[in-house]
Amino acid sequence: MSPCVRVLLALCLVGYGYADSGDNSTTPNVIYDLTDEQYYAMPRLFSLDDYMSCLAPGGVYCLGSFELAAPFDHHLFQTMKGWSNNWVDNFNHTRLHRGVCVSRHCPHTGNEEPPEEWFESCVNASTISTYNISARLYQLEYCRRGITDPPPLTNNQRAFAAVFATLIALAAISTCLDLTLTDDAKKGKRFYLSHFKRIPGLDALLVNTTVVAGSDGTITTDQLS
Repeated sequence: MSPCVRVLLALCLVGYGYADSGDNSTTPNVIYDLTDEQYYAMPRLFSLDDYMSCLAPGGVYCLGSFELAAPFDHHLFQTMKGWSNNWVDNFNHTRLHRGVCVSRHCPHTGNEEPPEEWFESCVNASTISTYNISARLYQLEYCRRGITDPPPLTNNQRAFAAVFATLIALAAISTCLDLTLTDDAKKGKRFYLSHFKRIPGLDALLVNTTVVAGSDGTITTDQLS
């Protein structure tokens, strides 16, 4: 074999080795086996808070999926990527699925923000503090808010309700007696309850008056025309 052919063969072998090493550098890392300790060190793939107990007191519940990210030298995240690259056998552990009662885990401390942003910041704060891995919301299923109970009545509102109920009862008794008793009974001095109907303008007051009890406990009456 001539020296020129040998040189050409040597150059071809070197070039092939260089190209082969370059292909290996771009081949994704695939992990086929993990110990229990390594597997359970990863964030849980699914996590759901109790839906009904969150909404019952007027809480906010959100459901969605998150994409994780971390620096290249983050050992746990690289393990998660290598395990997820075996997509035939494993789930993608770089995407988490969460149902979170955000009003319980991340109560508001300042201005109100949209529920989806509240949800994202809540889960992101949790993954950063626990694993030093950031989480970005990439698919929101829903955010729902429970119905809050109405505030209790103030003392002024309670007092007005009692007075108004008493007036209604007196008017009902007076009307019932006026319709059912005979003229002789109405004239009898023994039946003193018949005098209820003599309260000036009571029936008209109850029928023609609208009552508004404000949230601050103030009470106003408006005469209908």
